[in-house]
Amino acid sequence: MARLGWLVTLQKAAIDLELKHHRTDEAMTRLETIIARSNRKETWLAWKGEILLAAGKADEAHEVLLRTLETIDGLPSRMRTSPGMTELRAKVERLLASSPVSVAADKKAD
Repeated sequence: MARLGWLVTLQKAAIDLELKHHRTDEAMTRLETIIARSNRKETWLAWKGEILLAAGKADEAHEVLLRTLETIDGLPSRMRTSPGMTELRAKVERLLASSPVSVAADKKAD
């Protein structure tokens, strides 16, 4: 990074490495940097939600995943309905549905 500068691909590889070594906090710090620098945040927010779910932080993950859907909804129609964004929305909705927060809310409603 000293030679090439800040590259998102290097940051992504570093996040994968941090997660492989169970250093979730360090991975989240790197991911927050990407989110802060990105114009398009929806993919990174979805990944953040996944990491939080895997780390057992269901409440935080739920909030981030809801924010991801709001970010997707804020896109222009042509972008929002693109195949990639449709896939991302479906993935986020599946994560939300399987989240312990959603499961607990469903049980309360019954």
